[in-house]
Amino acid sequence: MDIIGIGFRKLHEIRLKRMSAAERRLIEDTSRSETRLALELKRIGLQPEDFRHVDYYSVLGIGHTDSHAKIREAYAGLMKKYHPDVNKAHWAALKAIEINEAYAVLKDIGKKAEYDKRIRDKTSFDAKIEAAISNVLIEEYSRIRNRDFDEFNKRVAMPQRRDSILAAVEDVADWNRRFEKAVSKSFGKIYDIVESIKALEATNRRFLEAEKDQERLEMLKDNLARLKTVAPLGKDAEAAMKKISEKVRKGISVQESNFAERIRRSVE
Repeated sequence: MDIIGIGFRKLHEIRLKRMSAAERRLIEDTSRSETRLALELKRIGLQPEDFRHVDYYSVLGIGHTDSHAKIREAYAGLMKKYHPDVNKAHWAALKAIEINEAYAVLKDIGKKAEYDKRIRDKTSFDAKIEAAISNVLIEEYSRIRNRDFDEFNKRVAMPQRRDSILAAVEDVADWNRRFEKAVSKSFGKIYDIVESIKALEATNRRFLEAEKDQERLEMLKDNLARLKTVAPLGKDAEAAMKKISEKVRKGISVQESNFAERIRRSVE
Protein backbone atom coordinates (compact mmCIF):
# COMPACT_ATOMS: atom_id res chain seq x y z
CA MET A 1 0.00 0.00 0.00
CA ASP A 2 1.34 3.43 -0.96
CA ILE A 3 0.80 5.26 2.35
CA ILE A 4 2.54 8.41 1.11
CA GLY A 5 0.41 8.50 -2.03
CA ILE A 6 -2.83 8.00 -0.08
CA GLY A 7 -1.87 10.70 2.42
CA PHE A 8 -1.06 13.17 -0.32
CA ARG A 9 -4.38 12.51 -2.10
CA LYS A 10 -6.36 12.98 1.15
CA LEU A 11 -4.59 16.28 1.82
CA HIS A 12 -5.28 17.38 -1.75
CA GLU A 13 -9.00 16.53 -1.41
CA ILE A 14 -9.35 18.50 1.83
CA ARG A 15 -7.68 21.57 0.32
CA LEU A 16 -9.73 21.29 -2.86
CA LYS A 17 -13.03 21.48 -0.94
CA ARG A 18 -12.00 24.87 0.47
CA MET A 19 -11.62 26.48 -2.95
CA SER A 20 -14.19 28.44 -4.93
CA ALA A 21 -16.22 26.58 -7.56
CA ALA A 22 -14.33 28.29 -10.42
CA GLU A 23 -10.92 27.49 -8.91
CA ARG A 24 -11.95 23.92 -8.18
CA ARG A 25 -13.13 23.52 -11.79
CA LEU A 26 -9.79 24.89 -13.00
CA ILE A 27 -7.87 22.27 -11.03
CA GLU A 28 -10.19 19.48 -12.15
CA ASP A 29 -9.83 20.61 -15.78
CA THR A 30 -6.05 20.56 -15.37
CA SER A 31 -6.21 16.96 -14.16
CA ARG A 32 -8.50 15.99 -17.03
CA SER A 33 -6.16 17.61 -19.56
CA GLU A 34 -3.23 15.61 -18.23
CA THR A 35 -5.26 12.40 -18.42
CA ARG A 36 -6.63 13.14 -21.90
CA LEU A 37 -3.17 13.91 -23.25
CA ALA A 38 -1.77 10.68 -21.81
CA LEU A 39 -4.67 8.66 -23.28
CA GLU A 40 -4.32 10.26 -26.72
CA LEU A 41 -0.60 9.51 -26.76
CA LYS A 42 -1.35 5.93 -25.72
CA ARG A 43 -3.86 5.67 -28.61
CA ILE A 44 -1.06 6.26 -31.12
CA GLY A 45 1.33 3.90 -29.34
CA LEU A 46 3.27 6.39 -27.19
CA GLN A 47 3.58 7.37 -23.53
CA PRO A 48 4.22 10.76 -21.87
CA GLU A 49 7.61 9.38 -20.81
CA ASP A 50 8.57 9.07 -24.48
CA PHE A 51 8.78 12.88 -24.64
CA ARG A 52 10.16 13.46 -21.16
CA HIS A 53 13.82 13.00 -20.42
CA VAL A 54 13.87 13.47 -16.66
CA ASP A 55 17.13 12.38 -15.03
CA TYR A 56 15.80 10.23 -12.19
CA TYR A 57 19.31 9.70 -10.85
CA SER A 58 19.77 13.45 -10.40
CA VAL A 59 16.32 13.72 -8.79
CA LEU A 60 17.39 11.26 -6.07
CA GLY A 61 20.99 12.51 -5.99
CA ILE A 62 22.52 9.09 -6.63
CA GLY A 63 24.82 7.45 -9.15
CA HIS A 64 23.88 5.01 -11.92
CA THR A 65 25.64 2.12 -10.20
CA ASP A 66 24.41 2.72 -6.63
CA SER A 67 22.82 -0.23 -4.84
CA HIS A 68 19.12 -0.69 -4.09
CA ALA A 69 19.84 0.11 -0.44
CA LYS A 70 21.47 3.41 -1.48
CA ILE A 71 18.47 4.25 -3.69
CA ARG A 72 16.05 3.55 -0.83
CA GLU A 73 18.17 5.58 1.60
CA ALA A 74 18.27 8.58 -0.76
CA TYR A 75 14.51 8.37 -1.28
CA ALA A 76 13.74 8.22 2.44
CA GLY A 77 16.01 11.18 3.15
CA LEU A 78 14.41 13.34 0.48
CA MET A 79 10.86 12.49 1.56
CA LYS A 80 11.69 13.56 5.10
CA LYS A 81 12.52 16.94 3.62
CA TYR A 82 9.81 17.35 0.97
CA HIS A 83 6.78 15.34 2.11
CA PRO A 84 3.67 17.62 2.16
CA ASP A 85 3.06 16.79 5.83
CA VAL A 86 6.50 18.20 6.66
CA ASN A 87 7.08 20.91 4.07
CA LYS A 88 4.09 23.20 3.41
CA ALA A 89 5.70 25.16 0.56
CA HIS A 90 3.66 24.95 -2.66
CA TRP A 91 6.62 23.62 -4.65
CA ALA A 92 7.46 20.91 -2.09
CA ALA A 93 4.41 18.81 -3.01
CA LEU A 94 5.50 18.80 -6.66
CA LYS A 95 9.03 17.92 -5.64
CA ALA A 96 7.63 14.99 -3.63
CA ILE A 97 5.73 13.76 -6.69
CA GLU A 98 8.92 13.91 -8.78
CA ILE A 99 10.85 12.02 -6.08
CA ASN A 100 8.14 9.34 -5.89
CA GLU A 101 8.18 8.99 -9.67
CA ALA A 102 11.96 8.57 -9.76
CA TYR A 103 11.92 6.04 -6.92
CA ALA A 104 9.10 4.01 -8.51
CA VAL A 105 11.30 3.48 -11.56
CA LEU A 106 14.73 3.02 -9.99
CA LYS A 107 13.64 0.64 -7.22
CA ASP A 108 12.22 -1.80 -9.80
CA ILE A 109 14.91 -3.84 -11.56
CA GLY A 110 12.93 -4.20 -14.79
CA LYS A 111 11.84 -0.56 -14.98
CA LYS A 112 15.34 0.62 -14.09
CA ALA A 113 16.88 -1.48 -16.87
CA GLU A 114 14.37 -0.13 -19.38
CA TYR A 115 15.01 3.46 -18.22
CA ASP A 116 18.79 2.99 -18.44
CA LYS A 117 18.45 1.63 -21.98
CA ARG A 118 16.30 4.59 -22.98
CA ILE A 119 18.73 7.24 -21.75
CA ARG A 120 21.67 5.38 -23.33
CA ASP A 121 20.09 5.24 -26.74
CA LYS A 122 17.99 8.36 -27.31
CA THR A 123 18.34 8.00 -31.10
CA SER A 124 16.44 4.73 -31.19
CA PHE A 125 13.87 6.22 -28.82
CA ASP A 126 13.31 9.15 -31.19
CA ALA A 127 12.89 6.56 -33.94
CA LYS A 128 10.11 4.96 -31.90
CA ILE A 129 8.27 8.29 -31.77
CA GLU A 130 8.65 8.82 -35.50
CA ALA A 131 7.53 5.28 -36.33
CA ALA A 132 4.44 5.50 -34.12
CA ILE A 133 3.34 8.88 -35.51
CA SER A 134 4.07 7.91 -39.13
CA ASN A 135 2.22 4.60 -38.84
CA VAL A 136 -0.92 6.20 -37.41
CA LEU A 137 -0.94 8.93 -40.07
CA ILE A 138 -0.27 6.61 -43.00
CA GLU A 139 -2.91 4.16 -41.81
CA GLU A 140 -5.51 6.95 -41.52
CA TYR A 141 -4.52 8.40 -44.90
CA SER A 142 -4.85 4.99 -46.53
CA ARG A 143 -8.28 4.49 -44.99
CA ILE A 144 -9.52 7.85 -46.30
CA ARG A 145 -7.91 7.22 -49.70
CA ASN A 146 -9.66 3.85 -50.08
CA ARG A 147 -12.97 5.42 -49.16
CA ASP A 148 -12.45 8.26 -51.65
CA PHE A 149 -11.68 5.85 -54.48
CA ASP A 150 -14.70 3.70 -53.66
CA GLU A 151 -16.84 6.83 -53.96
CA PHE A 152 -15.04 7.82 -57.18
CA ASN A 153 -15.68 4.42 -58.80
CA LYS A 154 -19.37 4.66 -57.92
CA ARG A 155 -19.62 8.16 -59.44
CA VAL A 156 -17.91 7.37 -62.74
CA ALA A 157 -19.80 4.08 -63.15
CA MET A 158 -23.04 6.01 -63.67
CA PRO A 159 -23.86 7.60 -67.06
CA GLN A 160 -23.22 11.34 -66.75
CA ARG A 161 -21.90 14.41 -68.50
CA ARG A 162 -18.19 14.85 -69.12
CA ASP A 163 -17.92 17.88 -66.80
CA SER A 164 -19.35 15.78 -63.95
CA ILE A 165 -16.73 13.09 -64.57
CA LEU A 166 -13.96 15.72 -64.63
CA ALA A 167 -15.23 17.11 -61.30
CA ALA A 168 -15.11 13.60 -59.80
CA VAL A 169 -11.55 13.19 -61.08
CA GLU A 170 -10.44 16.48 -59.50
CA ASP A 171 -12.05 15.47 -56.20
CA VAL A 172 -10.23 12.15 -56.01
CA ALA A 173 -6.96 13.66 -57.30
CA ASP A 174 -6.85 16.22 -54.48
CA TRP A 175 -4.52 14.25 -52.24
CA ASN A 176 -3.46 17.34 -50.24
CA ARG A 177 -7.05 17.76 -49.00
CA ARG A 178 -7.10 14.08 -48.14
CA PHE A 179 -3.80 14.36 -46.30
CA GLU A 180 -4.95 17.33 -44.19
CA LYS A 181 -8.06 15.39 -43.26
CA ALA A 182 -5.89 12.46 -42.16
CA VAL A 183 -3.68 14.73 -40.03
CA SER A 184 -6.75 16.26 -38.36
CA LYS A 185 -8.28 12.85 -37.71
CA SER A 186 -5.03 11.42 -36.36
CA PHE A 187 -3.78 14.28 -34.17
CA GLY A 188 -6.57 16.87 -33.96
CA LYS A 189 -7.53 15.92 -30.40
CA ILE A 190 -3.95 16.33 -29.21
CA TYR A 191 -3.71 19.77 -30.84
CA ASP A 192 -6.99 20.73 -29.10
CA ILE A 193 -5.68 19.53 -25.71
CA VAL A 194 -2.49 21.58 -26.14
CA GLU A 195 -4.59 24.69 -26.83
CA SER A 196 -6.81 24.00 -23.80
CA ILE A 197 -3.72 23.73 -21.58
CA LYS A 198 -2.58 27.16 -22.78
CA ALA A 199 -6.02 28.56 -21.90
CA LEU A 200 -5.91 26.91 -18.46
CA GLU A 201 -2.51 28.51 -17.79
CA ALA A 202 -3.91 31.95 -18.61
CA THR A 203 -6.95 31.37 -16.37
CA ASN A 204 -4.76 30.12 -13.53
CA ARG A 205 -2.64 33.28 -13.69
CA ARG A 206 -5.75 35.48 -13.56
CA PHE A 207 -6.99 33.65 -10.46
CA LEU A 208 -3.57 34.01 -8.83
CA GLU A 209 -3.63 37.78 -9.32
CA ALA A 210 -7.08 38.09 -7.70
CA GLU A 211 -6.79 35.51 -4.91
CA LYS A 212 -6.13 36.73 -1.35
CA ASP A 213 -6.52 33.56 0.70
CA GLN A 214 -3.07 32.09 1.37
CA GLU A 215 -4.11 28.43 1.19
CA ARG A 216 -5.95 28.95 -2.08
CA LEU A 217 -2.92 30.79 -3.42
CA GLU A 218 -0.74 27.78 -2.63
CA MET A 219 -3.16 25.45 -4.44
CA LEU A 220 -3.22 27.72 -7.48
CA LYS A 221 0.58 27.89 -7.49
CA ASP A 222 0.68 24.09 -7.34
CA ASN A 223 -1.76 23.87 -10.23
CA LEU A 224 0.19 26.34 -12.35
CA ALA A 225 3.33 24.31 -11.70
CA ARG A 226 1.49 21.20 -12.93
CA LEU A 227 0.42 23.05 -16.06
CA LYS A 228 3.99 24.19 -16.64
CA THR A 229 5.02 20.53 -16.47
CA VAL A 230 2.38 19.16 -18.82
CA ALA A 231 2.53 22.11 -21.28
CA PRO A 232 6.06 21.26 -22.55
CA LEU A 233 4.96 17.63 -22.99
CA GLY A 234 2.04 18.75 -25.15
CA LYS A 235 4.25 21.20 -27.02
CA ASP A 236 6.89 18.53 -27.72
CA ALA A 237 4.26 16.03 -28.87
CA GLU A 238 2.62 18.62 -31.11
CA ALA A 239 5.98 19.67 -32.62
CA ALA A 240 6.93 16.04 -33.30
CA MET A 241 3.59 15.36 -35.00
CA LYS A 242 3.84 18.43 -37.22
CA LYS A 243 7.44 17.69 -38.18
CA ILE A 244 6.81 14.02 -38.92
CA SER A 245 3.56 14.82 -40.76
CA GLU A 246 5.51 17.02 -43.16
CA LYS A 247 8.03 14.24 -43.64
CA VAL A 248 5.23 11.79 -44.47
CA ARG A 249 3.67 14.37 -46.81
CA LYS A 250 6.92 14.66 -48.77
CA GLY A 251 7.19 10.89 -48.91
CA ILE A 252 3.84 10.43 -50.61
CA SER A 253 3.74 13.64 -52.67
CA VAL A 254 5.53 12.37 -55.80
CA GLN A 255 3.63 9.09 -55.91
CA GLU A 256 0.24 10.71 -55.36
CA SER A 257 0.89 13.60 -57.75
CA ASN A 258 1.87 11.19 -60.52
CA PHE A 259 -1.15 9.03 -59.81
CA ALA A 260 -3.45 12.07 -59.90
CA GLU A 261 -2.00 13.06 -63.27
CA ARG A 262 -2.62 9.57 -64.69
CA ILE A 263 -6.28 9.76 -63.60
CA ARG A 264 -6.70 13.11 -65.33
CA ARG A 265 -5.17 11.80 -68.56
CA SER A 266 -7.40 8.73 -68.52
CA VAL A 267 -10.51 10.85 -69.02
CA GLU A 268 -9.08 13.27 -71.59
